[in-house]
Amino acid sequence: LIEKRNIPKQEAIAQGAISLFGEKYGDTVRSIQFGKSIELCGGTHAKNTSDLWWFKIKSEGAVAAGIRRIEAITSDAAIAYLNKQNELLEEIKQLLNNAKQPEKKVAELLATEKNLKAQIEAIDKEKSKALKSEILSQLEEVNGIKYAFISTAVKSNFVKDILFQLKSEHPDLVIGIASIIEDKITFSLLVSDNVVSDIGIKANEGIKLIASAISGGGGGQPFFATAGGKNPEGFSQAKELLIDWISK
Repeated sequence: LIEKRNIPKQEAIAQGAISLFGEKYGDTVRSIQFGKSIELCGGTHAKNTSDLWWFKIKSEGAVAAGIRRIEAITSDAAIAYLNKQNELLEEIKQLLNNAKQPEKKVAELLATEKNLKAQIEAIDKEKSKALKSEILSQLEEVNGIKYAFISTAVKSNFVKDILFQLKSEHPDLVIGIASIIEDKITFSLLVSDNVVSDIGIKANEGIKLIASAISGGGGGQPFFATAGGKNPEGFSQAKELLIDWISK
């Protein structure tokens, strides 16, 4: 092994040294030679491992195929890191009312969260079924087009699924659903393929009409478009604009 410390980087490269992994180096580097292989090393080096004192591995991961990298801290930095981790643990224990086994308490909370999410999803699905029935019950007709424009508390991702179900079942629909959750509104507009091709009514054009009413913007395709806004109260105006739009 041949080690050269604090030599100019360009001099080391001229001697055949190569850099690894796209590392960045300073003006001076250390080079290590094993036989014919010469490599650059621009990091900090210790003469003896005892100089490192505490040693803490922070991460380990893949750099390239067959190559892994370990990142670690030493000495005062390692002590500071461990102290910070201990402080975080104490804060977590306080939030958990000083539970004797905080890891089990956290696991219980995560399990409870998972169950609650499942319950909420089940409720949303039931709301979705009810919304589909509500849409069908409120259908009106103008110029041979069946339409409905209604508001709901059902999330927009569920609304989209319902609209595409209706699209596959009915060839002559224009449906607009405003998902209003807290102070935000997401307006989803669906136009059946036949209405797009035969009458020329396009969802991406209709959605632009209502953008100002809901203080937002959006876009999409001729058969489906969406717009998001910050003015849920603008739904009534948006509904009137869409009715006028399809009535012409």
